[in-house]
Amino acid sequence: MSDFSKNLISFVLLFLLSTAMYAFEEGQVVRLIRGGRSLMVENSSLDVSANAVLWTETNTHSQRWRLLDTGRGTFYLQNVYTQLYLGGVTAATNKSVVGQITKNLTRGAWELVPVEGTENKYHIFINKTRRFALSSDTEINDGTGVILLTASNADPAQIEWEIEVDKSAEPYGFSKQMRDDMMQKFKSRHYKRQSTGYSIDNGGWWGDAEMFETILDAYETTGKLEYATMFENLYTNFIARNKGTWYKTNVSGYNEYNDDIAWMCIACTRAYLLTGTTKYLTTAKNNFNGMFERADCYGNDLLQWKHNSGQGTNACINGPASVCACYLAIATADTTYYEKAKKTYLANRKQLYEFSSGKPTGKVWDSYDLGTKKYNYWASTYNQGTCLGAAVMLYNHYKTPMYKTDADAIIKWTVKELADSHGIIKVCQTVKGDLCGFKGILMRYIRRYAEDLNHPEYYEWLAKNAYHAWNNRNSGGITSSAWLTKSEENFKHQEGDELKTFEAFGNSTCLSPAFNVHLGVVEQHNAYDSIPSEKFFFIKNADILDKGNTDDGTGEVSNMKNTNYVGYKNVDFGTDIAKYISIRANFMRTVSTLSIYADAPDEVNGTLLCTLSSADGDAELNSWGTYTKTLDVPLTGVHNIYMMATGTNSVKLLSLNWFQFLSDSVIDGIKLIEKEESENDNSVYDLSGRKITNSQFSIFNSHFKKGLYIIKGKKFLVK
Repeated sequence: MSDFSKNLISFVLLFLLSTAMYAFEEGQVVRLIRGGRSLMVENSSLDVSANAVLWTETNTHSQRWRLLDTGRGTFYLQNVYTQLYLGGVTAATNKSVVGQITKNLTRGAWELVPVEGTENKYHIFINKTRRFALSSDTEINDGTGVILLTASNADPAQIEWEIEVDKSAEPYGFSKQMRDDMMQKFKSRHYKRQSTGYSIDNGGWWGDAEMFETILDAYETTGKLEYATMFENLYTNFIARNKGTWYKTNVSGYNEYNDDIAWMCIACTRAYLLTGTTKYLTTAKNNFNGMFERADCYGNDLLQWKHNSGQGTNACINGPASVCACYLAIATADTTYYEKAKKTYLANRKQLYEFSSGKPTGKVWDSYDLGTKKYNYWASTYNQGTCLGAAVMLYNHYKTPMYKTDADAIIKWTVKELADSHGIIKVCQTVKGDLCGFKGILMRYIRRYAEDLNHPEYYEWLAKNAYHAWNNRNSGGITSSAWLTKSEENFKHQEGDELKTFEAFGNSTCLSPAFNVHLGVVEQHNAYDSIPSEKFFFIKNADILDKGNTDDGTGEVSNMKNTNYVGYKNVDFGTDIAKYISIRANFMRTVSTLSIYADAPDEVNGTLLCTLSSADGDAELNSWGTYTKTLDVPLTGVHNIYMMATGTNSVKLLSLNWFQFLSDSVIDGIKLIEKEESENDNSVYDLSGRKITNSQFSIFNSHFKKGLYIIKGKKFLVK
């Protein structure tokens, strides 16, 4: 081969390698970097024509761009968060502004050209004429704008960009990983060990109560017991600082603000309902009863906001007091608490709800002075939230249509008037003081509305707000309460003439939509399908593992202790009569029992369907097995189903993987065989379709446990 041919081949190979090195592909997600900062849409705005800016890398979707091939040697650059496209806000000229636009081949098609002699550096031209290139101001800071420059006149360095392919970028949308990371970053910054318990920063009062509720939201929606432990640590420190009696004058724990007391009583009652810890309920009852007696002093069922403060009332006390009374009624089964909630709600409704043509508009006014007869017509996320929650809880109990009508009106007015056109909350954009914590209250009761009144579309609304807040975090993973704007790197936010430092209370508000969106929630199950135990809806002191159990690697209800339970909402049995239940469980004690209830986890309000005990004789301790039991009470229709563990206190009793109900139509035609007849075989499956391997049965001396199996396409019931 001639030298010329060798050189030509070498040149072609070098060219191909070079081309491959700088080649980009359809669908890749990239980070565009200049001056060490990443390109994003200003404040993660969802508005068309919002400016593009440079900002410290925070590893969010608003700083990632998806490459979409135009078919003309250029790419559209689609923002992963906003789903809009990078482009000229106006026609391309020198120093014209670049922002996000709808898809436009003229103003939003980009050619990515490698800079000769460099690695991973590019010129980004708008269309293939290469007349204008993407650039920015020379001095680059957070918020520096992005412009087009005439390429032929620009300093080459001024139009250089780094482009990194991000192979680890999550798909569009809010995720459990984002949610959990938000909590972890919050804890790392604010959750502090003290000589007694833990505090959030240096501790406070009503702000503490609200942040504690956010921790309870996290436990209630994820089932991760670490959050119940976190609440206990915070409660211990709170009581050490603020004592246990708050309504009495002349005692060290005295608090003159009735709403403060109501908030902490709500937190304590919810904690009792979720954990069964009686000290929480005792604290809540004693203080609520004392507070309510002193606040109910006008003779018209309106409550006094501040003890001995005159004739003022406001929704800030009437709302949370109504909610707390409902929770106490649930916790104690004492219906007089519902009566307190009802009379307070109705008085507040009459005095502070806005009406039009005899119907509530959904707006809740802030306050009224009985002496001066003056109103404050301001509406807040705080009052909208508590009045929404009270209306839903009262409707749940009394079934009076008025409460549902009120709830519908409140939520419709709120999302229309207090959120922007994209559904993102636009009020309370402050990082310090009481106001910074209001949004979290609203998010909590929107979940209550979505769950209890069957409006799943509001889960989407919550997710939208959580996702926006996550995209506006700083590099420390903290999102301030002013989440319409990007959280500053120095944890300080300019509000008018004042530079305000972020507070933990404000930083916690983004956690409320993050957890109250209840990711992965299942609100209805087919009774005759295998129901994964981790798809719970109700919980008491149990611990949920999303994946990684020792049985098949899926989730579980892990290490249940005495009186721990999980519940499953709207299990639909249809018209078939369920007569059996098959359960995949791991018993850990010789005396441990699993009780299955319908409608409530007790025999007063619910129905005991059957029990499954490790003492039945066919359970192998510390090993997973499938057990089939006959129901004592056959079922049809739709029911909430509860699984409760009982046994020795304070020890691990059992874990659950899945369960499934069986009807006669399922059992029909099944061959019955005695346990000793069944021999181990690799072609055996349980009802969920999981193959049962030899190793799983070695501990049974090659015999099946009692239960329903599929063997070579036929159903067998081992009894």
